[in-house]
Amino acid sequence: SDGAAWRADASCRYEVRRHVGAELRATLLPLAEDGAPVSAVFAAHSLGTAVAHDVLDDLGRRWLATRGPFSPRRWRWRAAFMLADVSRLLAVGGPESLLRAGPEGDPASWTRRLYEVRHAWDPIDRAVPKADPLRRGSKRLDVGHAWRANVHSFGHYLEHPAVHIPLLRAACGSGTVTR
Repeated sequence: SDGAAWRADASCRYEVRRHVGAELRATLLPLAEDGAPVSAVFAAHSLGTAVAHDVLDDLGRRWLATRGPFSPRRWRWRAAFMLADVSRLLAVGGPESLLRAGPEGDPASWTRRLYEVRHAWDPIDRAVPKADPLRRGSKRLDVGHAWRANVHSFGHYLEHPAVHIPLLRAACGSGTVTR
């Protein structure tokens, strides 16, 4: 029902986007107050990928119109991880979303790297059409482990080294997990 509400109920979508956008602003803006470089990684799962898609696109477009420190012209997420990505099915924003990987200063993208993680046995992920990795500049990570009964859970995705190693490296530096 949450997915249906997100797609069909504009007031629900508005309230969730407003709340998540406010939390992101409240988290990011204080980090830039001292002028030091800010590095951040974003991870979303399932319905959260549709929320993230829309919120990041909206927030990025608002900041793109400003000279603020987080404008896509000046700053980008180090990486964005979309686990069980349903944004292609449920997100309101279209294919021109800023949630795509691109080079520094590219106003049409807002992340350095975009990972789209799919699970071979996740029925929710399987119902969604596959993204065009060239269009979004994404790297697809396909996993097929079954270490828990609920293969769709956020924790189950994170347990796989193909997921948690790039996430840890993006968040903490490439030397965090070595060969």
